[in-house]
Amino acid sequence: MRRSAIALLPFAVCAGLACNAITGEHERVLAAEVDDERDGGDGRPDTGSPPGTEEDTGAPPVTEPDAGDAGPTTQTVTLGTNWQSPNGATFTITGGGTKIATVTAPKYHGMLLPATPPTTAKDYKVKARILANEQHEYGIFVRGRGAGDTFQAIVLSSRISNAATENRPFMATITVAEDNPDVANGAEATPYAFAAGKVWIFEVEAKGEKVDGTIYREDDPGGVRRAMTLTDKTPAGERGSGVGFYGYGAANAILLEMTITF
Repeated sequence: MRRSAIALLPFAVCAGLACNAITGEHERVLAAEVDDERDGGDGRPDTGSPPGTEEDTGAPPVTEPDAGDAGPTTQTVTLGTNWQSPNGATFTITGGGTKIATVTAPKYHGMLLPATPPTTAKDYKVKARILANEQHEYGIFVRGRGAGDTFQAIVLSSRISNAATENRPFMATITVAEDNPDVANGAEATPYAFAAGKVWIFEVEAKGEKVDGTIYREDDPGGVRRAMTLTDKTPAGERGSGVGFYGYGAANAILLEMTITF
């Protein structure tokens, strides 16, 4: 088979080698030399590749992963002592969770941020488990940006005011300088029956201008459930990605877990 393959060399190659067109002597000599080289020569084992397969390494083709096929990434915020505050709030660790310990007047709405901010995109979903021991104003915030008095975020709160007689949840923008959430330009849901000692789920999904917030009881997800939507009017290029825990004063609520999916 090897001699047949060599004999089919194009005429131009044969002419360049000054082959004998009448006797074919040069083709026979060249074929024998190629056979000898492929067989290792002098009885050495054949280390060559069959004709036509010299470029076949036998390795499977390498396929680069398609970034578009990657699934969502979920990060868990470390509770422990890994917190900072843009408005002077302090925290304490209770039962393995985080609780706002003190606030600094006139900044009464304590805000806690992870000391090591998680890596997120501008669009993401946050889910928090909060144990509420009494009716109080507390919740989570998303799209935090800035520092000190310029810090701004969107909060999902258990109730509009700590002094209110009913639990009416809301979503609104809050800035450290103004302290109070801008409820007048926010989104509200109907009041719900509060139950002490229960774990409440707070979920916020920020996607473009649309920010959806939901509050429900972990042990009764189909019962007490309140959902609302806020339009984020902040220009797309200025939206932050910070997330955190918030409450009025030393809210009697403990953040047990917080995850971020993007």
